[in-house]
Amino acid sequence: MKKVLRENPVIALSIALPILIVALFATANLLPKLLVDPPAYSLLLVDDTANTSISSPVNIDLSVVNDRVRVRISKRKEDEREQFPRVYIFDHATASVRDIPIPLGEGIDQLPDGTEIVVPALANLKISTALRAPDGYEFRGYGNGGAGLITGLFGSNRSRNGVSIAKDGAIVHIRLPVANDWYSDIRFLGWVVE
Repeated sequence: MKKVLRENPVIALSIALPILIVALFATANLLPKLLVDPPAYSLLLVDDTANTSISSPVNIDLSVVNDRVRVRISKRKEDEREQFPRVYIFDHATASVRDIPIPLGEGIDQLPDGTEIVVPALANLKISTALRAPDGYEFRGYGNGGAGLITGLFGSNRSRNGVSIAKDGAIVHIRLPVANDWYSDIRFLGWVVE
């Protein structure tokens, strides 16, 4: 075999070149993950998808005011699309995502518009709305899971229901528990800084 390869450098090159290219792409993909520290801050995301499985007599609006999550309610008109967002937190320590429930007490539809309600899991969190966390990771938004050239060309990527955060070439994909990943409306709420 060595003799055949030595006498036919074109064959040797046609075997070695694809192996070299695969090795270079694998190294370029893995190197940033090995050299960059993992995320140090958790991330709050809101799913504003119209067809969430939770129904409510009121609309719920989530925002960040003075570094705190503000949850306000407003009455829903009969012909108005229901706005009951779901809140997810990406825990940087475990690299997992969990749903934060928004409690609706009895008689919530009797409260005046603009009433703020308390979500215990969010009440004591200090939030930064900057797209870049203090550790340098940046929110990348809802995307197609980072399809590369090959998966983009041949359409084999299936991880649409996620967002990502990135720093210095290292990308962390966050897979969300979204029921209908093709029509999800995920938005960034902020980084948990305290």
